[in-house]
Amino acid sequence: MAPPSDTENRNDDGFDAEKNLTPEMYLRLKKLAYKQMSTLAPQTILQPTILVHEAWMKMAGNDFWKTSNHFLATATTTMRHILIDHLRKKERLRHGGDQQKENSEVLESLSHSCPEHCLILINDGITELETCDPERAAVVVERFFGGLSHTEISEKLGMSKRTVDRHWAAAKVWLFRWMNNAFRGD
Repeated sequence: MAPPSDTENRNDDGFDAEKNLTPEMYLRLKKLAYKQMSTLAPQTILQPTILVHEAWMKMAGNDFWKTSNHFLATATTTMRHILIDHLRKKERLRHGGDQQKENSEVLESLSHSCPEHCLILINDGITELETCDPERAAVVVERFFGGLSHTEISEKLGMSKRTVDRHWAAAKVWLFRWMNNAFRGD
């Protein structure tokens, strides 16, 4: 099978991921994977390099990125979905499909390790938040799964740091309430 030509893999108005997958870009992807993996419990068997490669496989052939930041944001979301799918499968196997509920204090320590079933619950909350407030959900994804600071998030998402601060505060309250309702079974 012949490699695709430049015209097949390039978006004239945007970022060509295959052409720009340099060692530097690969390291940036691995850094994103390490940040996301740092939130998982130590017994997780998925490795950051495998996560990067799975994300690349899912994203390969797409040609719609406007900038390198757009590509990295897509990679962050793709890695998030891979991790959550992996954790759900692991939970099903280990617990017969029953997910344990965890205290919502995990929201205050988002940058620290938390049990895998908490990550699944947080991901479900983020998915719900995306339907009603996509900007706040994007801030949570970048903070939690991307491991970015508020300044980095503001640059990446093109909003002021103050807006990121407000979105983060409001999203934490929303997720806290959502998780409490999930714990009670409302």
